[in-house]
Formats: sequence, structure tokens, C-alpha cells
Amino acid sequence: MVDMGFPILARRLAAVALTSWLVAGGGGGGDREDPPVGPGPVLLAATAEEATQAMAAAAGAADGAASDASALNGLLPLFGDTPLGSVAASRRHALARETESCDFLFDRPCTGRITVESEHDDFGRVIPAGTELIVTFESLGGRLFDMQLWLDGVMTMTFVSAFDTYDDSLRGLHLQVAMAQMQVEVNGQRFGPLNETIEIRVDEHDVRTIATRGRTYRRLDGVVVRGPGRYDVGAVDMRVSYRQAGGDWCELTLTNWRVVGGRAQVGSMARIGGANGWVDVRITASAAARVTAEVTITVDGNSTRWIVTADYPADGGLPVYTAVPA
Repeated sequence: MVDMGFPILARRLAAVALTSWLVAGGGGGGDREDPPVGPGPVLLAATAEEATQAMAAAAGAADGAASDASALNGLLPLFGDTPLGSVAASRRHALARETESCDFLFDRPCTGRITVESEHDDFGRVIPAGTELIVTFESLGGRLFDMQLWLDGVMTMTFVSAFDTYDDSLRGLHLQVAMAQMQVEVNGQRFGPLNETIEIRVDEHDVRTIATRGRTYRRLDGVVVRGPGRYDVGAVDMRVSYRQAGGDWCELTLTNWRVVGGRAQVGSMARIGGANGWVDVRITASAAARVTAEVTITVDGNSTRWIVTADYPADGGLPVYTAVPA
């Protein structure tokens, strides 16, 4: 085992934190068995109830993706409910602490400084599971991975599994990252203050996922929030709870899903995958009072088509869904 002093390791771990978010935020591909959101994959049925459920689930997932993207694109996941100062004060062992200038992470010219704290003053090559690091960014700004970044706030990284700090591939990384009052600017776009909990995984096949707010993302691309009730979702692949009563989960993808005035627009598409088939949703008409979708349910190789409408009350309440055979 090769030992390295805390200052060197601190730099490497801070870089791991930034890198893990950046690479995981782009999503991955391939097959991976993520921890299920509920008891198991949902069993789909060729019914009107399933058709309405699918349309509602697609709309809810799109809203969630738009909301999550602000935190994920805003950089560095994290916890926000527990003040990190009290976490540090409650430790039974003294923390190793290093404060460095901006060129600790960025090339000059850069601004600000970064502090990394740990309960250990040195590690071996492998960081043990359960290790916690506190990283404080003080108006830290500069270029990294061809992006102009600015960071201010505190994050806590907890290594859920052991991690080899010399493995640049990040395979095997499993982090829980908590953000407290993080303010982030990425290429001129400002996010925050953010208080989030996010779980980052990179499996042995280099498949990357990020989980937050009950949704696990493999892909989260082309999400642009233009204002309240107005956003675009280019391509999203997530695992999410499907039926609250049963707690089962589904694989849900969104493609070119656009929302204007709180209403999904024509051409927006979604697919919901279950244990025995899938459901395709395609928005065919959109107005302030009613959104219409064509829903195709494929179960055990047999397909049925439904026309589903979502009628929105004038007082702004929740929509009422109705399905009829196509």
C-alpha cells in the first residue's frame, strides 16, 4: 500500500468530486441493475387505467427532470438539512484540514480558495468505505474540463464503498454528496443556492448514474428551463416509482418533451418499461384546457391503442384524465 500525505490526497479527492459529478451528469449506457426504487419492476396491463397512468407518469417525470436538472447542472450534489458546521463540531476526532488557493484545482488565472477537511490526516491508496470529507468553496473560479466554473458553498462527500484514488476511470465509485447553500455558475449560467442530496455511482462497466429525489438517471440531456411552466427535455432515461400504491418502479424515457404554459406540446414522447412490456406516449394535441395523447400499450407482445385526454380545470387544479380505445 502506498501512503500519501493529506495535502496531496485532498487535491485528488476534490478533483474526484468535481469529475464524478461532471461525468455522471452526462449519463451512460448499457444494462445495469440499479437499486430498485420500489419492490420490483411494474407489471403493466392493457387497460384504460394504465393508459391514463402512463400519461400522468410521463408528465410528472418531465416536471421532475426539469427541476432536477437545475441542481445537477448546478454542480456538486449534496445534503442540505444538517448544517455542516455542526457536523464538523460533533466529531470525536480532530479533523485534518488543508486550505489552498484556486490553482489547487484550476489553472491560472483563477480566483478564490478551497478547504478540504477529513477525520484522517493520511490515507492509503484505497479510501475506506464510510470515509467522509467536507469541502468548502470560497468564491472559487476558473476553467476545468473546458468549462468556466464558479463555486461557493459547502459539500460533504461520503464514500459508500471503498475507492481506489489512483483509478482515473472512476469505476467502482459510490458517493453520497450533500450540498449546503452551494452557489454555482457554469459557463455564465448561475444556479443556487442549492441544498440537495445526490448519489453518484460508476459501476465496473463504467455505467454512470445519478440519483436524487427518488429518481435515478442514466441520461439527462438537453434540459433547458426557460421559465415557470416552460421547459424542453431533450433525452432522459430514468428509473422511477410508477404506482404509489404498489411502490413498483419503471424505466422511463423522455424524448423531445416540450412544455409551454404548463402543458406538454405536440410531438413530446415518452416510453415506460415494465416487467412484461412497455407503454408509448405521444402528445398529439395541446391547448390550455386540454392535452391529448396517443398511448400504445404493449403487453406480452400484444398492442392496444388508446386516446387519452388530460382536462385542466379553469381554476388551475390537477388535470382529469380520460382514456378511450383508439
